[in-house]
Amino acid sequence: MGDLGDRLRNARIEKNLTLLDVEEATKIRNKYLQALEEENFDVIPGRTYIKGFLRIYSKFLDIDPEEIISEFELIYSPDIQEDEHLHFQTPENDPPGRFKGRNLLKFIAGAAVGILLVLFMLGYVYKNYHLDGTPPKQDTPGIVEEQDKDIPEKHLPPIADESNQNIEGNDETGHGQEDEFFTGVNIDIEIMEDECWVKVISDTEQDFQGILKAGDKRSFNDQEKIIVTLGNAGVAKLFHNGREIPPLGSKGAVVTESFDKSD
Repeated sequence: MGDLGDRLRNARIEKNLTLLDVEEATKIRNKYLQALEEENFDVIPGRTYIKGFLRIYSKFLDIDPEEIISEFELIYSPDIQEDEHLHFQTPENDPPGRFKGRNLLKFIAGAAVGILLVLFMLGYVYKNYHLDGTPPKQDTPGIVEEQDKDIPEKHLPPIADESNQNIEGNDETGHGQEDEFFTGVNIDIEIMEDECWVKVISDTEQDFQGILKAGDKRSFNDQEKIIVTLGNAGVAKLFHNGREIPPLGSKGAVVTESFDKSD
């Protein structure tokens, strides 16, 4: 064990914390925390993750993160190489398992809702043109066609009556449309500067964990709850169900926030 790892381990022990305590607070897995203290960096998949974990762990232990990162760069820069093919796990490249199973169910449900919507529209047009003999009144021509292109099918709930034809409250950014069509929880994350370690859990399952850089955007949906952890809260802009919310914390702050559909 080197000086860097000893420093992290001693600081944790001085605070009377176990690795499980730190895992619960930082959301970094126990085996990665142990690897940091033992300087066994081969366990951690890539240099970006190592630096992100060091920054979060040292900040949690009240150690200057920049000092720890500089020490790491000085000692290990020649030996540890970044994996050029490292990709953050997203729903599109998840391995076969529970995440793909959930996405398949969501896709099937979305497709079924889309078919119901088309059938409803055909019935509505037929009723107004063929039974009444006059074309339907349109206060806002073209609005339905434009929204159908912008909004993913999986966000469309079953149509209960004709009141869904008049859609209001859309803003120029498109975030306002989520409230009309999605009854669960939607979180959009955009990194404005620097980089931020992000972890997202929905319905007790991990949807995403990785480092997002300036300009990166991610969107997450769930029927009940989404839990977001930010390792550099001050650089992240969040939208909850289409509405921008105040920053969860300052730059460098590690913050975990839970969003329910009732919020």
